[in-house]
Parts: sequence; C-alpha cells; structure tokens
Amino acid sequence: NRPFSILYLQKPVIMDIEKMIEIYPQRPHLVILGAGASKDAMPNGDADGKPLPVMSEFISKLGLTDYIRRIPGVPNTDNIEDVYSWLADKEQFAEERFVVENEIREYFSNITLPDTLTKYDLLVLSLRKKDCIATFNWDGLLVQAYRRMQKITTDLPQLVFLHGNVEVGYCPECKTYGYWFAKCHKCRKPLQGVPLLYPVKNKNYQNDEFISEQWEILDDFISRAALITIYGYSAPKTDVEAIDILKKAFARL
Repeated sequence: NRPFSILYLQKPVIMDIEKMIEIYPQRPHLVILGAGASKDAMPNGDADGKPLPVMSEFISKLGLTDYIRRIPGVPNTDNIEDVYSWLADKEQFAEERFVVENEIREYFSNITLPDTLTKYDLLVLSLRKKDCIATFNWDGLLVQAYRRMQKITTDLPQLVFLHGNVEVGYCPECKTYGYWFAKCHKCRKPLQGVPLLYPVKNKNYQNDEFISEQWEILDDFISRAALITIYGYSAPKTDVEAIDILKKAFARL
C-alpha cells in the first residue's frame, strides 16, 4: 500500500534548469487513491473499529458471507468483484444484487474517522488549491478529513470521485458538487446523492453525468500535473475501462 510517484517532464523535455524550477512548482500534484489507501490510513478500523475492506476480503468484512452462500451457483470467493460481476450478469438475481448494493452503501455511510490525526488528514493538508486528490473509494473518509482541515486552512486541493462516494452530493442543473447534506452554492437547492459504481467488468463512465464529469476533471489534471502519486490502487480486473482511460491519458504526456 505504499504510495509511489511519477515525475512528468512534459514534452518537449528540453528545458534549462532555471526555467524548470520556475514552471514546475506552479503545476499541480495529482494523487490517485484506491481502497488500500483507506485501509492503510486506518489499519485498526474506523472510529468504532469497523474494518476498511479491500476487494479481496470484502464479503466477509461486511458480514455478507451467509447471505451470498445461499445464492445458487454463486462463486465461492470472498472477492466482491467476482461475486458482484456474476450477479450483474444474471437478471434472475436482480433482487440479490440490489440487496448487496444497499449493504455496501449502508456500510460505507457509517464509516467515520477517529478523533486522532490520520494519514488522510495529513494528505489533504499537504496539498494546495492547485492540486487534486482523485479517489476510487466509496467511503467518505477523504471527505471527512477535508472537512476537518477546512477548520485550519482554505488552501486545500480539489477532490474528484471516480466511482462515486457516499458523502458527496451533486446539482445536475448547476453541475456543482459538495457534501451530500449541503445545498448547491449557486441555486441553493439541496444536492442529490451520487451513484456508486459497483465492480462490474463493463463499466460505462459516460452513463452518469456526475461520473463522466469527474473523469474529465481527472483527465485535465493528468495533462497538467508535475507529479502524480498513486496510493493504494491495484488496478483490479473489473477496472478495465478505468485502466484504459488512465493509459491513454498517460500516453499523451
């Protein structure tokens, strides 16, 4: 789960050292988070001791083992990617898939940061307005850390939610997003909850307006970033389209 970083010298690379010192501090630092980041930030669980599962241990950690095993023919695995993808391919199990989706949203909606300082707090505080944190995670830990750090400074990075998030709301009229309980800062209407992208092999990032816009923001930051850090993201097999999008974006650099 250790983060690794890539320094991008944007093409063309021919540049004197003085010019590079002048330009690169002005470019953003992009941090991309996966499930391993949340687990690493709180290895002993959240404020109530609830574990932060990665995909390979997801079913047992959420207490879904007995329910899943009662479904005829379901894969015998603790990996939610394999199980959910299997359910999504079979219309006769639409009700079971709906139950799993609700359990996932309910579980992550009740995950909270401990009162002590975490790596997420430090990550948010270490970046600036020109920077960006893009997360694949459904949990609201990054959002909670952001709210805490707003008490210290307003010079904080932009947050991007590539697979949706339980603590984020969206205004489809004004194309703005923020805390799920808040109102749009433009029209003052309550924000609507955003979808969660569940682990199916064929995700379509264009199907939902909010998700599509999040990926457009990520693409823009990749094109301008001086430094990209990937933390806790293992590029799982159900993220084929996401990996393809990232590869194409990196290839342009």
